[in-house]
Amino acid sequence: METAPCICLAVLLSCAARAAPVAATAHEGGAKWSVDAAIPARIAAGDSAELTVVVSATDGYKINDKYPYRLSTSVDPPDLAAFDKAELTLARTQARFAAKLTAMKKGDVKLGAIVSLSVCTDKECIVDQAAVDVRVSIR
Repeated sequence: METAPCICLAVLLSCAARAAPVAATAHEGGAKWSVDAAIPARIAAGDSAELTVVVSATDGYKINDKYPYRLSTSVDPPDLAAFDKAELTLARTQARFAAKLTAMKKGDVKLGAIVSLSVCTDKECIVDQAAVDVRVSIR
């Protein structure tokens, strides 16, 4: 009976070792902001997935709702997948982009995102740009 916990642990460790990463993520930070990107790490050819890019204001700063936030996306190699235009949602301390990616062919791709951003206090505004990259496997 004493071996049962060891067998269960061995099975769990074996399953965990074979499991694919749930999401491909990236993080970039400035003095008063951070940018996080996430998308499923594996996508089937012919399917689509959503890349989310979230700008968070920190240290008492807030999202500048008058700034024209922009997200530029890229796929390398470009023939494996394509992005639709990203949708933007603004809140007090976060700006969230959601961009649909359509996987067209099997292979490993590098997805790039460059976000133009601005965060403010009552006394100052910071305008900046951040770049994040994630790698995704299309199967």
